[in-house]
Amino acid sequence: MASAKGTMARICSELARFYEEAKDDDKAIKCYAEALRADEVNEDAMVAAARVHLRRGHHDECMTQCETLLRVNATHEAALMMLADLLFLQQQYDDATEKYEGGAAARGARRLLP
Repeated sequence: MASAKGTMARICSELARFYEEAKDDDKAIKCYAEALRADEVNEDAMVAAARVHLRRGHHDECMTQCETLLRVNATHEAALMMLADLLFLQQQYDDATEKYEGGAAARGARRLLP
């Protein structure tokens, strides 16, 4: 059953990327949502959905998606950076700085791994 859910998530994500390339963000978001229904901790689908929301100016949705992803993986660099950007736009400079530093620390930790 887990493998069927993983396959469904991959197919939905591929379809979402197709819609992104075709500039159909509404369908892309729906496909990423389907991918996440199949695999609710799919980090690739979460970050991709957050990016689409950010590009569309849907800051609340982007923030929610980033926060959800960070509950799954507290050091996810792209989610930390997007969240920092959003906080900066909201003039929450101290919080934004903290997230930027978290992203830099995550990047540095990856370089130290073999």
